[in-house]
Amino acid sequence: MNSSIKKFWIEQATGKLCFMLSARNLNITWGDDDRYWHWISKDESRLKEMAELVAVCWFEVTGSFDCKLLSPGTAYSVSFRLKVHESPRGIIRFFSLRTFIPPMPRAYGWNRKPVKFSLTTPCGDHQIYARYLSDMNRPVETEGYQMAPFRHVEEGWMEFDAGRFVVEEKGDDPGNIEFCMREWEGGNWKGGLLLEGVTILPISLVRGREE
Repeated sequence: MNSSIKKFWIEQATGKLCFMLSARNLNITWGDDDRYWHWISKDESRLKEMAELVAVCWFEVTGSFDCKLLSPGTAYSVSFRLKVHESPRGIIRFFSLRTFIPPMPRAYGWNRKPVKFSLTTPCGDHQIYARYLSDMNRPVETEGYQMAPFRHVEEGWMEFDAGRFVVEEKGDDPGNIEFCMREWEGGNWKGGLLLEGVTILPISLVRGREE
């Protein structure tokens, strides 16, 4: 397993497997175009690189994961790990020449429509939640969604849940999950967001920490 794009560990209390996928392991619309996204490094990051959103109208990040790598019979939560408002200091942005660029301005453009977080389970169930990144307490029910559970984790990072599922206990192929984070309905430009990756953790680790 490439530790620069995937990280796994065992929860000591229960012996359950935990995973984190880096932004490099995800499908980011326009992610290979440095007019819209930059790839940056940070020494204290869990993974080698993270993605910094400069500006897009069509914001979409998707991914999938093989549940054979998880603990059978275990309930998991899938979450996008983000930081909004301001880039951390001391980062290196990678262009054709490697140079230091000052931190970006505060996040903008996230007040028109909420960001949608969704998960499709191995049995085909589709879950979807939403949050305004500009105002975490702003209701989303008028948009037809439930509020996405989220929690502060460390150094300004937050995890937004896309959904929860249980790994099949029997059988050799428990299937795949698919997850997505998107916002394109507002039609406006948005930026100032850092994406470290996606966590896939036993619910026992995240229960009681939602805000």
